Amino acid sequence: MTGAETVLGSSAAMWLSTYGYWILIPTMLFEGTTFGFIAGALSSVGVLNPFVVFGVYVGVRLFTDTFVLILAWWGSDYLERFEFARNIMTKLRNDSGEQTDLAKFIDKHFFESLFLAKVLPVPTLDTALIIAAGTIKIKVKRVYFAILAGQPLWSAMIIGLGYFFGDSIQNPDKVINIIGFAIGLIIVFVVLYNKYGRNWLLEKTYLGQLIQNGRE
Repeated sequence: MTGAETVLGSSAAMWLSTYGYWILIPTMLFEGTTFGFIAGALSSVGVLNPFVVFGVYVGVRLFTDTFVLILAWWGSDYLERFEFARNIMTKLRNDSGEQTDLAKFIDKHFFESLFLAKVLPVPTLDTALIIAAGTIKIKVKRVYFAILAGQPLWSAMIIGLGYFFGDSIQNPDKVINIIGFAIGLIIVFVVLYNKYGRNWLLEKTYLGQLIQNGRE
């Protein structure tokens, strides 16, 4: 009996092995992070291939980002029907049609802003920046360069966390080692954040303004 059959039962394991990838596409369109983690856990028991899951995750996010970018470039009238997008777009140009300071900041620091938005767990920030990119007409290659730099990293991290979680269920002895490793990572992150990241983030107040405007 395989690990998948032990954890899920033979019928469920076979069904997920057959149809799991097709299920991932609509579910990841709905909530990529949650189902990316679940798919990683399923990969650890042999139901799914983690590399295929990774490809699906990145592909789905690339599709949704492209869709939002197209709407921001050519469908701004439609986007303005949604309060989230409208609040962002109105902050990027003044009444005379000129770019605001927020728009100039995003244009100048677009790569690092979108890259961080892709790899940090800050809901809606990456979507807000892509809407901004289409609104102020940032070159498409700059947008995709940032997306392709950040999204694979985030996808691999989420799938990896799910994989280790699923593996720990099968091997409880590994839980202690995983917890110790996680604590070590948290300590390193806190030290680096306090030393280098905090001041940088505080200086980039326009990004915080963009997120808040998008949630009003």
